[in-house]
Amino acid sequence: MPSRGRSGYARALTVKALLLSHSRALFSHSRALLSHSRRVATTVLVTFLVLTGFASGAEAAYAPATATADRPAADQAPDVARGLIVRTTTGSASAAVLAATDAALSDRAGLGDTDRLVPQITVVDFAGVVDADVAEDVAAQVARRGDVVWAVPNRLRRVDARSPVSTNDPLFRQQRNLWDTNPGPRGGYSIKAPSLWRATRGTPATVVAVIDTGITDHPDLAGRVVPGYDFISSATRARDGDKRDANPADQGDWNANGQCPYPGGMASSWHGTFVAGQIAATADNGTGIAGVAPQVSVQPIRALGRCGGWDSDILDSITWASGGTVPGVPANPTPAPVVNLSLGGIASSASERRAACRVYNAVAKAGRARGSMFVAAAGNDGGNANRAVPASCSEYISVGATSRRGFSSIYSNIGSTVDLSAPGGDSLIEGRSDSIVSLGNSGRQRPATAGYVRYEGTSMAAPQVAGAAALLHGLGFTTPGSLRSAVNAAVSPFRARSSKYSRKRVRFGGKTYRVDLNCSTRGRTWCGPGVLDLGRVQAPIGVPAIGGTARAGEVLTASAVRWVSTPRAVTYTWRADGVVVGTGQAYRATGADIGRQLTVRTSPASGTFARVGATSAPVVVGS
Repeated sequence: MPSRGRSGYARALTVKALLLSHSRALFSHSRALLSHSRRVATTVLVTFLVLTGFASGAEAAYAPATATADRPAADQAPDVARGLIVRTTTGSASAAVLAATDAALSDRAGLGDTDRLVPQITVVDFAGVVDADVAEDVAAQVARRGDVVWAVPNRLRRVDARSPVSTNDPLFRQQRNLWDTNPGPRGGYSIKAPSLWRATRGTPATVVAVIDTGITDHPDLAGRVVPGYDFISSATRARDGDKRDANPADQGDWNANGQCPYPGGMASSWHGTFVAGQIAATADNGTGIAGVAPQVSVQPIRALGRCGGWDSDILDSITWASGGTVPGVPANPTPAPVVNLSLGGIASSASERRAACRVYNAVAKAGRARGSMFVAAAGNDGGNANRAVPASCSEYISVGATSRRGFSSIYSNIGSTVDLSAPGGDSLIEGRSDSIVSLGNSGRQRPATAGYVRYEGTSMAAPQVAGAAALLHGLGFTTPGSLRSAVNAAVSPFRARSSKYSRKRVRFGGKTYRVDLNCSTRGRTWCGPGVLDLGRVQAPIGVPAIGGTARAGEVLTASAVRWVSTPRAVTYTWRADGVVVGTGQAYRATGADIGRQLTVRTSPASGTFARVGATSAPVVVGS
């Protein structure tokens, strides 16, 4: 989608605060991602960090952590690259292309290894990490060659986050992102997952890949995880003693000061575990929380370790998650129809964004052809979502964040490329309780005790959309195109514009700012067309029953069913041994039906959800 002018992204007056929504550990991983806000010249970027800890004592495994301190962010991380990603007209980068790369580098770095991502796309490593502007210069020179279609830097990316059906999960009532009982519309401004749970909680056959920091053992994910892979290509970054391997266990993404290309140290975030829990934490097990799709499977794919992860590792993760071939890696036995990427970066210019999207789209397009859909976080810069990579790229569903009251979260990126929004929390505006609770770990560095924590950010909003997509996949939306259409149809319009929130008072650093957090202004598409609402899905609750005597010449009637969201009109289709023999709520059996199994299926008469329906138990027609 085209990028809008900068002035279209200015919140009222002078500021849209940047709320880094995670623990101090995760913040350090997010700095490169959150380093470039491209707002109008008068916009002041305010950085705000909420630390989250872990509950202690006997109830630690069952209690969420609470925010403990507010601190300003450190200096932003430098933009760095470790090589190029090159698309050539030949099968791989030729010796001449490598020589041209080496010549363009001059004495700034040497060449390292080369690897093919997909046919005609090659990763050319430098001997060391260089500033991204150096890599851009090299890429521009290499791209001038006749056998090169394009060349882009292989940048470092980070996790992008900060932090009714009832269940017997102790923390379910705190999951206001799933169902909010406070005054307002029924279910509040949540995604209303329990509405759809009356029809489905998903199926284990549906797999959601989580490309992130890996995963730790957690009782709320027992039985929910299928084998994944570790795609971190550096043993130092991976901390597991080797490079890529079949073990996606999160070894911790902590770092000491001086170990990363930005100042300061950080604790481990366990971000991948948090995201996986939001998607598929088991419901009704008497423990912790419930995921959006509590009966689907998650596939942990580790691409982010100490200091983050390189584009090339993320791109290989995307290929493998979708069932593609990655050299030197065994085939994925359970390719994922839904892939979540709560990570990314902000391009400093439109041209940089276009260059990065070329490679991210190329890999995702191949994945879409294999049957996968990709969901990505829009970013927490409080800036232009149209510069977020990979979220703003056309092959990805870009997810913004909203507060408990249904307004744009103060940190959420906004722009015309945002496809929809979901609750991400906004503790700066709505108070500390407006955050997302999910799975975590008490370890500051290495994994220790499983527990529950609160974070907020677009990284928390994206997996809610991925979980919703998993539920819809189980209802029959099994192609990426149909699945994307179903997700887009499962939204409610944003709440009406509020004059109070058009000049919302924010106090920070001893100063007062006024910000516009409305998503519903006419003619503006800052937050997408609406907020995820699974109560909008036209799915049947139960199945129709066939009434009457199943005998030739007798009239049989299909009972009506309840719906999550009632269609304007429904259809009834009668089949005998699978062959359509009639339509309508009533059907008169014929002599030709004798001895055959008769069923009736009801579905919405039209619209996106027309493929969703319920089929009765069969009856055998007698003479």
